[in-house]
Amino acid sequence: ASTIAQLAVSAVAIASGACLSTKVDFLWPRIEQLPDTLVFEGVEVTGYQIFEDPKVQKAIAFASTAHIGQFRRTGDPYVTHCIHTGKILAALVPSTGERAINTVVAGILHDVIDDTAENLKSVAEQFGDDVASLVSGVSKLSYINQLLRRHRQKNTGGSTLTSEEANNLRAMLLGMVDDPRVVLIKLADRLHNMRTIYALPIPKAEAVAQETLAVWCSLASRLGVWALKAELEDLCFAVLQVFILLSIWVASEMLLLFICNITP
Repeated sequence: ASTIAQLAVSAVAIASGACLSTKVDFLWPRIEQLPDTLVFEGVEVTGYQIFEDPKVQKAIAFASTAHIGQFRRTGDPYVTHCIHTGKILAALVPSTGERAINTVVAGILHDVIDDTAENLKSVAEQFGDDVASLVSGVSKLSYINQLLRRHRQKNTGGSTLTSEEANNLRAMLLGMVDDPRVVLIKLADRLHNMRTIYALPIPKAEAVAQETLAVWCSLASRLGVWALKAELEDLCFAVLQVFILLSIWVASEMLLLFICNITP
């Protein structure tokens, strides 16, 4: 069932006409790096000029050291998620310019102060105040989102957002940031999480998909990043529909086995 879900959700990402990346990594075997390709920690970023910038490469090295020994539910090293987040941002920002470079760098470093021993001071010393401010902003958005999610689960016993709750959460998140790049980084982070959502248990995956539809797709629309919004929506609908069908299939298989066992 997990493999079927993985294939189905990824197939939607590939088929989406607005997909930012028409290639989902696990369907393509990793090959040795060729002279004309650019690969960091197993993630190919060929064609993204911004990854040739020394500051971006320094951020990858910093994140690799900070996240060493950490793995995602997919089994991949955690730093691959950071690089994928930067890669998504690289498709949305100009290929040159300090603000664009800092956006990608902050995307690569977006989890270092929450999930590693590094702190905001070290980020500022290594990459400047602009990057540190972006990373801090993303951390605050993540914290508030998680806090409200836990509060909702504790008080309602569920994870589905009402329309009013979704509106309030969007307003709160937007009110917390002064720089729209913070929201853009969080959207890139959420997009890669949605691309790998097949690794989560079905109930949690459905809750994340519902939250993404109610909150983050709307924020993507407000920023005008239509390709990102479209892919998020496609992946959310794929998760919600595919997992429903999988549940029906599993239930039918169990019923069939039960019938076969009691049949003389």
